[in-house]
Amino acid sequence: MIVFKRYITPKIILSILLGAALVGMIAVLLTVNRINNALNTELGINKDSVMTLRTGESKVILPDNLIYASDIPGFHTNNSILISTNNEEDNVKLAHQYVSDDYFTFFNYEIINPEVTLSLGNENTQVVYLNESAVRKLGFTYTYAILGQKIITENNKELIIGGVVKDYNNLCIRLNNQPTLFQISNEHLTFAFCDVINQGSIGNKDLLSQGFISFQERIQMRYKFIEDAIYSIFLFINI
Repeated sequence: MIVFKRYITPKIILSILLGAALVGMIAVLLTVNRINNALNTELGINKDSVMTLRTGESKVILPDNLIYASDIPGFHTNNSILISTNNEEDNVKLAHQYVSDDYFTFFNYEIINPEVTLSLGNENTQVVYLNESAVRKLGFTYTYAILGQKIITENNKELIIGGVVKDYNNLCIRLNNQPTLFQISNEHLTFAFCDVINQGSIGNKDLLSQGFISFQERIQMRYKFIEDAIYSIFLFINI
């Protein structure tokens, strides 16, 4: 075979194919190992007892005492927000996640929040939370230095940082934590969460009929497409 006016022998082509197959096999094994680690990650909650539901799939009116979030905890989100601070003149893009009021307690997020008094100075200023990765991205060395700092969104909305969330155990294939801004919302968001041990006003018998599945199953669903792709790649490499 002639490539770029150079003759390449079948032996070289075979070596290239074997090298590509070896690299592909290693990548498949590393990906499978990462998925297994994510599925077995300890989050401080019983992933089989926590039930989840996409709120759009609900056949009934959901009660307010459930926990709501715009995305599954531990996974990277595509929603983002541009903010600016006194420490960073240019707009910085952070992942943006809406959560209900008791979300952090429910999922055992640790809030790094020394005793500080937040002086809002404006009734329209909303308190938000950043994770440790977001604090570093904004150029702050110490978490306490950012508490009480005001930030401005791209829509000129003023927010104030009321707490720093300790980086959560990552459930993504990518190991790095996503810099995230958490904003409290009273709305019924994309996902609803309920602990069957403390299930509030929803009876355990009704959970499955209403479309609730366990948090562990929800994580497995996130990986189903990747697992199917890995299986196809594995067959292709063997062929």
